[in-house]
Amino acid sequence: MDSYFKSPCISGAIHPGIYLPEDIRGRVGQHELKHILLHELAHYKRKDLFYSFLATLAALIHWFNPLVWLAAKKMRVDREIACDACVMEMLGEEERVSYGTTIIHLAN
Repeated sequence: MDSYFKSPCISGAIHPGIYLPEDIRGRVGQHELKHILLHELAHYKRKDLFYSFLATLAALIHWFNPLVWLAAKKMRVDREIACDACVMEMLGEEERVSYGTTIIHLAN
């Protein structure tokens, strides 16, 4: 874990890993940590790292085209929404509100 990370994320092309900020244990409880890990695992399961790589590659090749940059940003937002939907489906109806609360808590 590195203090470089300000929010939880998954990274790594060959051996992906979930990275958490050093102070995460002081900011969240066990239940919220479960939500964080499920969200990052959903990114892994959906192969979002690969699609993020493709979006970055397209932006590098077409760096002069603002529509490619906008599409890459839209893809990133859509991936986050899809992961949230995946986690809420896994958690079920009874934990959706607490998952939403976790997201709001981490957004601050």
